[in-house]
Amino acid sequence: MSLPASRKIILEKLKKYDKPVKSSIIAQELGIERLALMVRLNRLIEEEYVNHVPSEGYIITEKGRAEVLSQAPSTQTKGKEEEGKTALGGRYVLEELKGKGTYGSVWIATDKSLERPVAVKLLHGGIKDFEQLKNEGKALSALTHKNIVIVHDLDSDKENGWLVMELIEGPSLQEYLKTKAEQGTWVSFKEARDIVEKLLEALEFAHDRNRVHGDIKPANIFLPKTGEAKLGDFGVAKILGNVPETKEEYPPGYIRRLGSSSCAAPEVLKGEPRDFQSDLFSVGIVAYLLLTGQHPFMHKSGLIPVSELIKNDAYVPQKPSELAQNIPEKYESIVMRLLERDRSKRYQKAREVLDEWRERIEIVQCPTCSAENPVLNKFCGQCGNALGLARESKSRSETDLNTSFALFTAGRSKDAIKLIQQVLDKNKDFAKGWNQLGYMLNYERRYEEAEDACTKSIKIDPKPSSPYQARGFAKSNLGRFKAAIEDFTEALKREPDVKRQSMILYNRGYSKKLDGDFSKAYEDATKALELDETNSKAKRLKESLEPLLLISQ
Repeated sequence: MSLPASRKIILEKLKKYDKPVKSSIIAQELGIERLALMVRLNRLIEEEYVNHVPSEGYIITEKGRAEVLSQAPSTQTKGKEEEGKTALGGRYVLEELKGKGTYGSVWIATDKSLERPVAVKLLHGGIKDFEQLKNEGKALSALTHKNIVIVHDLDSDKENGWLVMELIEGPSLQEYLKTKAEQGTWVSFKEARDIVEKLLEALEFAHDRNRVHGDIKPANIFLPKTGEAKLGDFGVAKILGNVPETKEEYPPGYIRRLGSSSCAAPEVLKGEPRDFQSDLFSVGIVAYLLLTGQHPFMHKSGLIPVSELIKNDAYVPQKPSELAQNIPEKYESIVMRLLERDRSKRYQKAREVLDEWRERIEIVQCPTCSAENPVLNKFCGQCGNALGLARESKSRSETDLNTSFALFTAGRSKDAIKLIQQVLDKNKDFAKGWNQLGYMLNYERRYEEAEDACTKSIKIDPKPSSPYQARGFAKSNLGRFKAAIEDFTEALKREPDVKRQSMILYNRGYSKKLDGDFSKAYEDATKALELDETNSKAKRLKESLEPLLLISQ
């Protein structure tokens, strides 16, 4: 029996090396998560195609070399499709059907050109659906964010159209919740809160770029092993048309299928176009489900379809606290407002929801030396300067800079950004100003603009550490983890303060975790705690990595 293509590709990579090679190098070359690679390497070791040399890496065996040679295509068969498998466009070999959704069937596939596993959505409507999607292809692929599933390609042949996406090694939220329900357990409040926060971060990023999702439901939310929830199928529903209504009846308790119509906003079910507010209504349904274990619009009899109750203005869902204990009033209030049928009472933007949902960061950055301080402090613990409106500075630019920071600490971030931009219009070589602008834009989650501001600060004055750290934070949130790691490494070289070194190590370790390098991330988290044992973020990072390291060993 021949090996699956995903393991054959690994053997072909290892064949190039005459000595053991680290798994991180193989993962980087293949463009896959390290955890996914480790699962396949362990299978190859069990089957004696690969040997593991402790501390050195992995090397192909003679049996492995023989397997690669036996599978090599001859000159007569080269270019033909793999036996019994479909190769879309001669490039994407469909390996395994993963599931079927509203708009297509999803396959695990092999990208023969780049030698990496991918997910392929084969559109139900074939070439017709492709024609609707193709004009949006570039826009969909431009949504690069750590909490959005990346679209690699959009293509077709004479009969079929398909989307090529990154392959997520982990369950969908629907699969995860189904497993929890079958085990008689449910997600903790903290886990529910974190998933919703990541979902809102993805939506905020997309909505700021005028992209509507249109089909938010547990089946389109994915939970990679790295722990960062990701939202998939962006914009497909909005482009391809209305969600088909279901007449399926749901039993009390956990519902076995959370389809499109059971998570749609009432206006969408009545035939109105999808928009930002309909996305937020769907988030409310997902959040309610995660917090309580029940759908907000499920009748206790199980005889009325969920979609009918969503459209019924007279039906009012129970408050989450009536179904589950220990739900803070703040989160209950947010969820119930998300579920408002009256759109004038519902949230208008994802950013508005996220600002309320997210736990407040209780630190401020010193306008003079950039050190982080508790929000209640009046003076910086590192340089002694005022954290509000600082002492009179020598230049007008620095005076305005300190005023800007005072506005920022008072919660007036938009006014602060406007003032600092006015300063920079007059003094374009003010490095500290560009640095502070980048920091504030990160806070506003305008990551691309933040990266640009920090780059300008670095070009003017490459010595301080803070613009590298702020730029690394922006890049990490845009999903460019390797570039972020490089910036955090540069920040470490320039930062003399031990506590700030600890926070930079935490940020670098977190980016390494998202990039799939769990062992290196663990090293950074450990070092961060050695430098500052009170670094709670580093402690949580280290704890989250321990089970991932056990799986990958």
